[in-house]
Amino acid sequence: MQDIVQFAGVPLLPEVWRDRPEIIYEYFKRRPLYERLCMEVAFVLENSLRDRNIAISYIKQRAKELNSFLEKLERKKYKDPFAEITDLAGVRIVCLYPSDIDKIENVIFDTFDVVEKVDKRHTESTEDYGYSAVHFLVKLGNDFSGARYDNLKDLVCEIQTRTVLQDAWAAIEHHLAYKKRSLIPEELCKRIHSLAHVLEKADVQFEGIRQERLAYIRDLEFSKKKQDFLSREINLDSFRAFCEWAFPDAEKEEESMYFNRILKWINGDSYKTLGDLDNTLKYASPVLEDVIADLAVLMQTRGIEIKSWTNLARIHITLAIADKGFREKSEASPGFQKILEKYDKILGENNEKVKEQRY
Repeated sequence: MQDIVQFAGVPLLPEVWRDRPEIIYEYFKRRPLYERLCMEVAFVLENSLRDRNIAISYIKQRAKELNSFLEKLERKKYKDPFAEITDLAGVRIVCLYPSDIDKIENVIFDTFDVVEKVDKRHTESTEDYGYSAVHFLVKLGNDFSGARYDNLKDLVCEIQTRTVLQDAWAAIEHHLAYKKRSLIPEELCKRIHSLAHVLEKADVQFEGIRQERLAYIRDLEFSKKKQDFLSREINLDSFRAFCEWAFPDAEKEEESMYFNRILKWINGDSYKTLGDLDNTLKYASPVLEDVIADLAVLMQTRGIEIKSWTNLARIHITLAIADKGFREKSEASPGFQKILEKYDKILGENNEKVKEQRY
């Protein structure tokens, strides 16, 4: 069995296997329940965080492995391990910013029965010489009813919440294997604490950058009503704001990856401000709805029905109408190219008529 300890290549049977075999039997009997519990908690949390628009790096769940269970049993000398060990089921939420930890805490309290909360972000304990996280012990509450949950309700699950940088520190700490301050060589102790302090400062800096970006987005929103809006430089946030400004009644595109894709295809020499995009929109607007209608028919012939065109989709089509370089970079399909070429002639004729009227 893999969990038998080896010394110099010779298998040794841990004392617990000899003296308390009933504990091992009970562990294997209960572990499937803890696997189900942590999977349930992780699933519910992931959906709840998504519903509240709280972005995270990842959620991970695990039932405690036998080796880890035995090690803790030996180290802590537990008499009733299944009552005293509280992390037999564990879920870890790794978020992006420190302020999200408080938002996640609200979700946890709203969703589960919280037995205990331990904030290790500012601990003075010698056991946690740089570790930073918030731990919760939870049980499934009354909202979890039915046979599916009956044998899970009395079990405890530990939820850990920490940022990406705190998680990085924990991974390094685990690799170093220093569980107590007293075990750290003196020459390394100061450097380790210095590193923990640097990561904590970096977390604060990332939070500051986030707040500055949110302030910039709010300013963009306010400036939509002002003349200087079109003088703004083109970047991801201003481009998103422009799409909403140009087509306020269209469905909003939410995925940043699609905005980034369009920006990649835009020629930075030709488009420097939102005003440049607006000029393109004015040029294409006489035929835009007709192009969209023809494109919808083309899509239907291919078995694709689009019920609504998002604001970004409309900008995409606008750029394809007005800018042949954009067409090439975006690799417009042959069918779309044919539609665009048809309206190239119409726009060309319209421009000629405009010139004649001017002169």
